[in-house]
Amino acid sequence: RLLLPMGVDVFALDFGGSGLSEGEHVSLGAREKTDVAKVIEHLRTNVRGGRVGKIGLWGTSMGAVTALLAANEDPSIAGIVLDSPFASLRDLMAELVEKWTAGGVGWMRSSIKTRASFDIDELEIERVANATFCPALFAHGDEDDFIDKAHSARLREKYAGDSKPLLVFDGDHNSPRPANFFDDVELFFRQT
Repeated sequence: RLLLPMGVDVFALDFGGSGLSEGEHVSLGAREKTDVAKVIEHLRTNVRGGRVGKIGLWGTSMGAVTALLAANEDPSIAGIVLDSPFASLRDLMAELVEKWTAGGVGWMRSSIKTRASFDIDELEIERVANATFCPALFAHGDEDDFIDKAHSARLREKYAGDSKPLLVFDGDHNSPRPANFFDDVELFFRQT
């Protein structure tokens, strides 16, 4: 409802293992970045005879991490909106383990490698942020109790490209986003 009135075409994607897509597991960005690259390739070669203009990415949580990873590998991305990303999957897991259980991150890493076939240490997003250059808008809910807003602040601080100040809005990880968030996103996409 925000982008279409601006004349921006929208392609919405369910990653494998989420939404209506098949698959048992998500990899929180490690494999999903390939899905995004395939969508971009499809848009550039098959839509409107390959005459697609600028492409921007907008993701929330895992989608935000995936957008940053995809933009790092494709310098032609015009801009990215990153709503509630994590800076390090290992750090996030340690925070969640401490909050909810008495278990250990090492055991979880091993279990994830076995079950979902990816290593949580591949998702040190801060290392990717300091090598990504397309314009970015970082946003995070002030009351997010799943991924603390400090993750977005860390990423923004290390981000190599142009970025707006961290947009902190009222709400949690899954709450509806306020109107000022959408106003800032609209302005950002108009500028990029």
